Amino acid sequence: MAIEVYLQRNNFRVTIAEGGEAGLRALEHERFDLMIIDIFMPHMRGFESISIFHERAPAIPRIAMSGYA
Repeated sequence: MAIEVYLQRNNFRVTIAEGGEAGLRALEHERFDLMIIDIFMPHMRGFESISIFHERAPAIPRIAMSGYA
């Protein structure tokens, strides 16, 4: 949520997808300049999602991270 607020305050358009499957659906309907991916997301593991995102949109840079310590 902190990243979302920071980006919006700096005039970036942010799309939140609750999990990998929702991210894939968003990728079909919108254009993105960057993807920030949580490695521990619900319904689909982050590394699995990263692989699929790369196959479907190889030109979009991706940042993978986790909020877990």
